[in-house]
Amino acid sequence: MDKTFLTSLAAVFLALASSMAHGQVIDLDATGTMPVGTVTLSNETFLNTNTVTAGRQVYYTLAAATSTDLQVNGTVGIRGTTGRQIYIRHDLTNMVFATAASDTGSTTTGTVRIPDANNDGTPGPALVMTRESGGAAGSASVIYSAADGAVIDADAVVSAFFADGELAILPNTRGDIAMSVFLELSDALSGGSSVASKEKTAATTANSVSTSVTPGAPVTASVASSFTQLTSLGRVAPNSPQPLGSVNIRVGPTRGIHTDARDGTAVSTLEDVMRPANSEMKFSGDFSVGRFSLSADGCATSLAGALRMNAANDEATVAPTSWDTGARSLCIMVPNTNTTPIAAGAFMVEADYAPLANAAFGPTDLALAQIGRIRRDGTTVQIPYLTTATEYNQRISIVNRLGRSASYNFVITAMDDATVALGDMASGTIPANTTMVVMARDVVTITGGTEASATLNVVATSGQVDVFTTQINSRGETDSVVYESMPN
Repeated sequence: MDKTFLTSLAAVFLALASSMAHGQVIDLDATGTMPVGTVTLSNETFLNTNTVTAGRQVYYTLAAATSTDLQVNGTVGIRGTTGRQIYIRHDLTNMVFATAASDTGSTTTGTVRIPDANNDGTPGPALVMTRESGGAAGSASVIYSAADGAVIDADAVVSAFFADGELAILPNTRGDIAMSVFLELSDALSGGSSVASKEKTAATTANSVSTSVTPGAPVTASVASSFTQLTSLGRVAPNSPQPLGSVNIRVGPTRGIHTDARDGTAVSTLEDVMRPANSEMKFSGDFSVGRFSLSADGCATSLAGALRMNAANDEATVAPTSWDTGARSLCIMVPNTNTTPIAAGAFMVEADYAPLANAAFGPTDLALAQIGRIRRDGTTVQIPYLTTATEYNQRISIVNRLGRSASYNFVITAMDDATVALGDMASGTIPANTTMVVMARDVVTITGGTEASATLNVVATSGQVDVFTTQINSRGETDSVVYESMPN
């Protein structure tokens, strides 16, 4: 599912207003790129309710005004005195005004204010700021002036209060706010030579949902059990759950917090960024043998979170409704009563997340990824033709090149309507550095026919086993076939 993640600066104002309750503001005089008060907003929580179109581009605003003002502070940088009028310009980068800024402002009201003009630590004297230009809906700058002769200390702080819904931002950008101070209106209008200028990032945006997959070490089906059991640390481990791998859903950053654009709270759960009940995580693979589950404790609990398979036993879909956040292991447990060979192969996982209602942008889905794999140990040799016909004498030669003995077993498949029964030589041990010869009729008894096929499993590493058959007819003619030893 292809999704584009956009941003809404209006969400900045709701989030930053929440921060302001703890005394945080955007400080244009702070050192570094990120001033005090800068927040990171969750893309997944932006709503598509309100937009503003300016210059043929769509900007995104806040869906509802529910918090107080956003405050952006910067010192004047020059004294205001008799015969000197000061003009203060705010410029928005990748942003526009969604609604018009106020026309006037005192130390306690209006969009742009100087609460403590003489910088003596107490509010006042009262200054009436006048909007000279800009600040209309769709514009990206506003200019205010202080009256000619107003007494303003150079270290007095200019505060811009942008109310919720007053600004909007382009998608996939960060919102910067600059403040410049001028002594001439013409310079302020043109953005020319300023007495002081400063700019900071008001907010950043980020995707809050990330999903990672960690494949585990391959789980081994034991050739010694004809692949009907799993091994753990080299030992057969029936009724013991083993992890194939894990998948982890993270909400928010590794450090710090992401802020919910709707209410300014910290984003921390799946419900904050998606609709888990409408989302799905799909596991695929061969689930025909064993019991599979999702575990929050690394498969220490065998059947916790058992997966419900489809009819073909090759797919299981779950909604992460109770997942919260954190890792879940995909576990397999094979009971000791199993007699069906466990197939070798990979297990995959993918996820499709449902966005919040009215969300402009949804969470990032998980593309198909391998979470684990089952392998088979030992060596397997396919023998497509065995015969017990009286006119033939078929021998099977097994060469063990290892410096230790190796056990083996045959798995026989009947042809047509015949039935088969394993003989005394259907399993056994091949001594070290030895060629062992067994007769086909000692491996299998065939009723209702004379032909079958076989799979020979040898508990030996690949390249250390050779297998060939020799067939002699009643006239003494021979026919030998060498078979390829397949590593598992």
